Amino acid sequence: MQLLGSPAMKAGRRYGAVGLVLALLVAARLGAADRDQRLVNAAQRQDWQTVRTLVTAKVDVNAPQGDGATALHWAAHADNLQMVDLLLRAGADANAANAHGVTPLWLACENASVAVVERLVQAGANPNAALPVQGETVLMTAALSGNVAIVKTLLDHSANVNAATAISGQSALMWAVSQGHDDVARLLIERGADVRARSRGGFTPMLFAAQQGNIDAARMLIAAGLGVNQEGQDQAPLMIAINSGQVPFALFLLEQGADANVSTRDGESALHAAISIGGRRTGFDPDGVVAEPNDKLNLIKMLLGHGADPNRRALRVSLRSETAAGIGSSSRDADNFGVARSRRGATPFWVAAENADTTLMRVLVDGGADPTLTTDDKTTALMAAAGLGHGGDRYERFWSAARALEAVTFLVEHGADVNATSEAGFTALHGTAFVGADLAAEYLVQHGANPNAQDFLNRTPYRIAEGHKGGGMSFVSRPSTAALLAKLGANTSLGPHFNDTERELAKVR
Repeated sequence: MQLLGSPAMKAGRRYGAVGLVLALLVAARLGAADRDQRLVNAAQRQDWQTVRTLVTAKVDVNAPQGDGATALHWAAHADNLQMVDLLLRAGADANAANAHGVTPLWLACENASVAVVERLVQAGANPNAALPVQGETVLMTAALSGNVAIVKTLLDHSANVNAATAISGQSALMWAVSQGHDDVARLLIERGADVRARSRGGFTPMLFAAQQGNIDAARMLIAAGLGVNQEGQDQAPLMIAINSGQVPFALFLLEQGADANVSTRDGESALHAAISIGGRRTGFDPDGVVAEPNDKLNLIKMLLGHGADPNRRALRVSLRSETAAGIGSSSRDADNFGVARSRRGATPFWVAAENADTTLMRVLVDGGADPTLTTDDKTTALMAAAGLGHGGDRYERFWSAARALEAVTFLVEHGADVNATSEAGFTALHGTAFVGADLAAEYLVQHGANPNAQDFLNRTPYRIAEGHKGGGMSFVSRPSTAALLAKLGANTSLGPHFNDTERELAKVR
């Protein structure tokens, strides 16, 4: 058995440290080969009686195994205070490090063993010992384990409260906050932890709190002088909370005065992001229940009430499902089912329509949303709700054919043009043909939609239902939709056959 430390550190050492670790292992094994390993091997087996006998016999207590582990490592790992004390009194090195840089104190902190930590520190164990590659200190390990008494002991012995890991740049405070160890976080702040420190990835303690939904930690950070909005180039806590699905935390931030109009650099606002919290798992049951957090609707209403702009247009709206997640980027790329992947120009209302979320569309309209605003390629909310840009079936987190009918009905009743076309020539009826939304297709035709409208390749909705390219190399057909459109008056000989369409798409690409 090797004493490697925490799972997070195992992953961190796996990359960029192979040469160093191998060199240390080789050197340690060469040195260990000539030393008596009976004692350390007995400690590994937890044969404590043999350990006592060998210590009495003056066997070398610091003789390491091939990976550098000593008897003291194994005693600390086993959380055996009596053996730790026995070995230290016999001259065991409290700062011995194995080939991975792990010391007995590091192991005791990982175990959250207060008594063993105190004994090791009394014996001179270095409270600032750090692993050589990632740079994780024993204080960070204690913060991760969550024992406030151990953290206090280390700080009382001059542990560096603001030490940061070498690769990720994370601090003990960040780890305590992310794990919900609020007592530890409070102590670290009291002892001078930098509440504005940021990791290599730009994450601050407040952003870790937002990601994990840790409201108590956020209160501590606010009390220590932090605001609830982004500072400098940092990401906004509200955006992190919403994108992490932490609705109560997002509500808390708004109550504390957070800016409801914060956005990413691409212009995706908190309101855009909030609309797509939750959903069903893609790749499984297409008829599964759409699971959404309690208070999601309250969050949307509170954002609007705090001045969020329901008509804000984003340069890019993040894909939160596998819909239109093909290899291309424009509405003319076959894999994207008629909508550009970027959704450039999409408003929060448009996103709600894309999710076929009639409840949120109604709330947004009441909040001042303009349902006629389109994306930059002229894709309307009606087209998105009807199925344009969707993969259908198991790919959808929110959209379904049943939801589409309700959403399409709402939009038409609010004046949506059933024959509007995007820059690629798609109509809402084309959207229903891509995904087989028969009820929505029938409703649209009954309300004046042209069943013979042609897209940029002269395809009619009927031709798309007859067969089109799906994700990757798949062929998708919607026989029931094709039959329905023919029954509703579609010209079944108008437009190119699938094989001809593929040749034309190859030219476009």
